[in-house]
Amino acid sequence: MKPSASIASVLLLLAAVPAAAHEGTRAPKVEGALSWDVLAQTQAIEWQDEVSGRAYLRPGFSPDANALDGTQVTISGFPMQLEEGSKHRKFLIFAQAPDCLFHMNSGPNGFVEVEVAKPLAIGDKPMLLAGRFELVKADRGGVFYRLVGAAPVSIRE
Repeated sequence: MKPSASIASVLLLLAAVPAAAHEGTRAPKVEGALSWDVLAQTQAIEWQDEVSGRAYLRPGFSPDANALDGTQVTISGFPMQLEEGSKHRKFLIFAQAPDCLFHMNSGPNGFVEVEVAKPLAIGDKPMLLAGRFELVKADRGGVFYRLVGAAPVSIRE
């Protein structure tokens, strides 16, 4: 599945900004939920296409991340819509709250592309989502992780 132009634009911005450039608020740690520390272990390996000369990032998944592929997980994160609208079927969640579209605080190992069956209204507050976790094993595209069939879960305070 090819990312849309809006996803590709966001992902290019993410790859261009160093992770420590803007320290945002971290997503809440929820007992039993997938830790962003596990996802952060994945290396973003730069490579160059010999034909086009363009540089790309591909994932170097850690053993812990590999073990999660295809499993049901729960994860908390800050949502970011990819398109205008009041409800969304596809969006991103981040380990840290993004400052704004132009000041991303994460590389591709710090966000997950989320696909939900029923469109959701999203805001700027952290969300807890459950779904099937997938590693995106592509050598270009900028998305390393995907949560499919996702649904919101109540965050208990």
